[in-house]
Amino acid sequence: MKSIKIFLLLLVSITLTNCGDNNEEPAYPLTYENISGTYNIQSLSIDTETTTLVGIIPVTAKANGVGDTFQVDMILNTDKTYSIKGEHRIVITTSVPGVAPTTTQEIVVIDESGNYTINADNSITFSDQNADFLSGDLNVTVFTANNFSLTQEIEGTEPLTNSDFKVNLAVSFIRK
Repeated sequence: MKSIKIFLLLLVSITLTNCGDNNEEPAYPLTYENISGTYNIQSLSIDTETTTLVGIIPVTAKANGVGDTFQVDMILNTDKTYSIKGEHRIVITTSVPGVAPTTTQEIVVIDESGNYTINADNSITFSDQNADFLSGDLNVTVFTANNFSLTQEIEGTEPLTNSDFKVNLAVSFIRK
């Protein structure tokens, strides 16, 4: 009788440990065929930080931009070309130490087209020499059948003012 109880306990234990969560979404490979289509922007945020020497004291200004009211179409083609056209509003809050934050609004018009490359490191390179919005390498953080998200971090020095800057872009697209 004791061996039957041990056997039943072992059977229940094995059954419970094998009933894992199988609801995970299967991996959706990032390919030109899978990403091609027409998308709208779902969300957009841009954070910048600029540090400038005022005399010998470094002063850091920060600006946070959040986009809304998106009327932008992005078309990704299987032949590795893209276009992104339309407009949206961006609300920018700027903070400088010792000064009250300011908020401004701007309508941004986008009209870009060029080529894109899907890279092995799960990034996409957009190449349009005149691009202001999507340019260079952007990391793919989410990719499903219906949406994808990109991030980009840029650091550098502005030669005219000798200011160091950091820019963080996060943008999400949803398939039409």
